[in-house]
Amino acid sequence: MDNVLIQVHGTKRLIMFKPSDIDYLYIDGDKSLVNDIENPDFATYPLVRQATYYTGIIKPGDCLYIPALWFHNVKSLDTYAISVNVFWYHLKADFYEPKDLYGNKDLVPFSRTIGQLAKSLNELDKQLPPVYVDFYAKRLRSYLDNYIKEYERKLNN
Repeated sequence: MDNVLIQVHGTKRLIMFKPSDIDYLYIDGDKSLVNDIENPDFATYPLVRQATYYTGIIKPGDCLYIPALWFHNVKSLDTYAISVNVFWYHLKADFYEPKDLYGNKDLVPFSRTIGQLAKSLNELDKQLPPVYVDFYAKRLRSYLDNYIKEYERKLNN
């Protein structure tokens, strides 16, 4: 979900990445595998060098708008730092998981799609020899790569 971070007491440092940097952030679920984003291990995570980040400090009285899908890392710079977040839907309410108060879960249409994909891959794995599963999984990857390229082309026009 979109949210506004309101700093009440103390200061915090934020690092933000736009959604299009997902390919460089080593995402596993909704988290990055890059544990120390301030000093990334470039040997393990070389693509993180290609990510564009925005950084800043928020102090008491500051408000920061964090759009949906933006990756962010927040670090308290003081012993006691208090913030308030206000989250809201900008898509249809039924796209969101009802019990997800902070918008951390994937949208319902994606959850359904990924579930169907996992079920389909499981079916292939159960029914076909490994060499066939490998072949068809690579075809699926090729299909997704082409889909992404076409979609990026549409976004850029």
